[in-house]
Amino acid sequence: MKNNKGFSTAEIIIAIIIIIFFSGLIAGTYYNYYISNSAKTRNARASLCIVDVIENVKAMEYEKIDEQSVKNKIDEMYENNILPKQYTVTADIQKYNEIEGNEEKLDLIKIIKVKVIYEVGNDEKELEISSIVTKE
Repeated sequence: MKNNKGFSTAEIIIAIIIIIFFSGLIAGTYYNYYISNSAKTRNARASLCIVDVIENVKAMEYEKIDEQSVKNKIDEMYENNILPKQYTVTADIQKYNEIEGNEEKLDLIKIIKVKVIYEVGNDEKELEISSIVTKE
């Protein structure tokens, strides 16, 4: 008579294969969630960097807003740990009356374009937002 106590080797191997398969699915799902959440968090932080720069520029006197003064302001924000070092922040300033077709207008508006470059995993992402600064 055959003894039916316990599991056979084939049953144990099949059980291990099933456990490994489902563990891989769970790990893959968790990894995708982590990458997605990380990308959203970094994108939100990049947006905050842009808003911080724009607010600081808008707090400056209108006549003092130019490429160099904004670059100095961004460098100061890095030094004061307002902007994280993992994000590369640049800004371009353009007077509205220097745009083609607007040369006859008064110097009352400046356009600021702030760009942030950051990494998510192995990908380099870029976010750019424009705003205007008006003369009071």
